[in-house]
Amino acid sequence: MWSHTNCQSTSHPDDDMIPGIEIEPEYLTPIRNEVFTEILKTLEERCSAALFLVMYDQAYHSRSRLLAATVAQLARLTGIDARTVTKCLDELLQQKLVRQVREGVNRSKTRRPVWKVPSATIDPKREGNWTPVPRNLILNYVPAYRNAVLLPLLIFYQHMNRQNFCWVGVTTLKKRLNWRATRVRDSLRYMFEKENWRSLHPDLPWPLRCKIV
Repeated sequence: MWSHTNCQSTSHPDDDMIPGIEIEPEYLTPIRNEVFTEILKTLEERCSAALFLVMYDQAYHSRSRLLAATVAQLARLTGIDARTVTKCLDELLQQKLVRQVREGVNRSKTRRPVWKVPSATIDPKREGNWTPVPRNLILNYVPAYRNAVLLPLLIFYQHMNRQNFCWVGVTTLKKRLNWRATRVRDSLRYMFEKENWRSLHPDLPWPLRCKIV
């Protein structure tokens, strides 16, 4: 079993207060809980989860709830090469997790393809079944390390119990993401080994404190 603590959460010193995440709305993305419980586990392509979370974030924070982006732009946003983005996008389209509502025009800066992420059309003021995920985890950590999609999932478990930490096993995490256990373990180790992280990603704060118990 692994104990995870993510540095993005804050708790109140008062014992009568319930710990929670305190982030301004523009700095968080409300992700439907079904993304973590039902959607991510259906994805087969290695980078589809990373692409989906980035597209979800971009669509949610757009006034129209739509995302105008070419494959090349999605590649830059995710840190994934364009060929892989195309494969992952095909999977998301086939599963109807993403819909293309307008085709783009080659080499046009204004007529870009327009995408809709149905699950990102959430109204957090009226709907309660969602998890507040700090945007920097999606916009900065996922492009730097695609397996950092584990971080929003860990936030989901922290938020579920209103804690600054979570106790969740590799078996559970691999089922939620449809990964092999070795990929989960290697990814956790990559992020919780402080010196390794700082040497490879000097511009990003160390994201994860973790211990095996």
